[in-house]
Amino acid sequence: MNPLLTYQQHSVETAAPGHLIVMLYDALLAAVDTAGAAMSRERPDVELAHERLTRAQDIVAELLGCLDPAGGSITSSLADLYEFCHHQLVEANLRKVPEPLDPVREVISDLREAWVQIVNGPVEASA
Repeated sequence: MNPLLTYQQHSVETAAPGHLIVMLYDALLAAVDTAGAAMSRERPDVELAHERLTRAQDIVAELLGCLDPAGGSITSSLADLYEFCHHQLVEANLRKVPEPLDPVREVISDLREAWVQIVNGPVEASA
C-alpha cells in the first residue's frame, strides 16, 4: 500500500470533527483551483476540469450532509451557502468556464478561515 495514502487515511480517521471540516474545505479549494486552471489553459483540459468539479460537488454534498438539522439559523445559513456553491460548481462544469468558481473560492476560503479560528481557539490579545 502507498505510504502517503496510508498516512492520509490515518490523518482523516483520527482528526477531530472541526479539523475534518477544515480538511474538506482544503480539498474543495484544491479541486476548484485545479479545475479553474485546467479550464484557463490555452487548450483547456475539460476532462480534468470535469473530474475536479465533480469531486468539488461531492465535497459540498458531504458538507451539506454533515450539517446538524437542529442547528437552527446557522445550519440554514450554511446550507444556503453550500447550495449556492454547488450551483456555481455545476454551472462551471456545464459551461466549462472558470468564472463561476470565483465566488465559490471566496465563500469557502472565508468559511475555512472561520473554522480554523474555531479549531485553534481564541487568539489572546497581546499587551
